[in-house]
This record gives sequence, structure tokens and C-alpha cells, in this order.
Amino acid sequence: MSVEVPTVIQYLGLVCSVVVILILAALTIVDIKLVNRVTVRLVAGIAIADFIGHVSVILILDSVNYIPSSYCQGLAAMTTLARLMYALTNVAICYHLYRVVVSLKKASFKYELAIWSVLMLIIGVIMVIFHFVGKLCIPGSDNFGIQVLENIIAGLFNLAAVASGIFTTFACHRHMNRWVEAYFNKDSEGEGDNGQNEAKVIKSKQVKRSFLYPLSTIITLSTELVTCFWSLGGNQHKLSEL
Repeated sequence: MSVEVPTVIQYLGLVCSVVVILILAALTIVDIKLVNRVTVRLVAGIAIADFIGHVSVILILDSVNYIPSSYCQGLAAMTTLARLMYALTNVAICYHLYRVVVSLKKASFKYELAIWSVLMLIIGVIMVIFHFVGKLCIPGSDNFGIQVLENIIAGLFNLAAVASGIFTTFACHRHMNRWVEAYFNKDSEGEGDNGQNEAKVIKSKQVKRSFLYPLSTIITLSTELVTCFWSLGGNQHKLSEL
């Protein structure tokens, strides 16, 4: 029994997403303060979207005989949800970092609730539109125009995520020192110069680690972006054979 390389990749991706989810769950059990950050919870959203995406693709590999059954329609919904949620949550992380580091604004419960509400609203609207235009199965509807519509929308969201990742990385690096100064002016008054300078160095390193989130967006979604626009040239059937 031969094993296809794309199948192996999907299973490896599935395992990685499960590991991330389990780590975040373990941190929550050990000390909820460890995940008491908007960025961490958004990363959890990305991991969940990644998990759903890999599961749907693995199931799709054996779904050709089920077109256009309700089973295949369910896979279409899962795939659409995963693709949109993955891209939009990455955009949300970039926006959050920009808001905190560049605009020097603090997160709040209402702010985070607004982010998740907007994410779910956009995803829900697009999924409803796809349902009514007839995008009922993956690798795609029999109507090539619907396949093009899906890939254009997914490609635009991925492009927005990659662009926001690049912009956020540069903007946050430029304003990082200002954020560190503002942080210590407010929360570290009364410390000696030596102690404060050392603390600033540590805090700067912590902030730089946060910039790995938009950087990972650039890396992971660039290939998806290329795939979306490559399929617009009539290569959808080649993709479905992978």
C-alpha cells in the first residue's frame, strides 16, 4: 500500500495542531494566567482552524464517491470555515500587536469580544453566500466559476493576512523601544537605573518573540496564497488529484 506525500503532510500538520492545542490546554489547567493574553487565545483559534482544515482535507481525499452528498457538503463547510478562520485570525493577531505596540492601547474584554464577533460574522456571511451560490463540495463545484469565486475570496483574505504580517512586523520593530519606555514609565517607577535597564532588555526580547506570530503568517499563508491564484488558471483539477 503506497502512501501519498500530500497525505503524509496533512497527517503531520494534524499532529502539530493537536500538540499546540494540548499545550495550550495544559497551560490553562496549570495556571490560567499563562494564557490570559489576547494573543495566546488568538493563537489557539489558529490552531483550532488548522486542526479543522487538516481533518477536512484528510476526509476529502476519500470523498470523491460521495459527491454531491450531504457528507461532502459538510466537508465543504469545514474546509471553508478552516480557510477563512485561519487567515482572518492571523489578521486579528497582527491588528492586536499593532494596536498594543504601535498605538500603545491596552486590550480589554470588550475589545477581545469585538474581535471574535467580527471574525465569526465575516466567516458566517461568506459561508452562507457560498451555500446559496452552489458551492456544495470539495474539491469544488461542477461550476468552474464558483471554484474561481472561492479561490479569489480565499486568496484575497490570505493576501490581506500576509500583507498585514509584513506591515505589522516592520511597524512593531520601529516602535518597540517606544512601547518599552511607555511600559516602564507606567509600571516600573522607583527602580534603579541598572535594574530598569536590565528589565528593559528582557522585556524587549519578550516583545520580539511576539513578532514571530506575524512572521509565521507570512511563511504559512504564502504557499496557500500561491495555490489559490495558481488554481485560477484552470489548475483546480490538478489540485484535486493531489
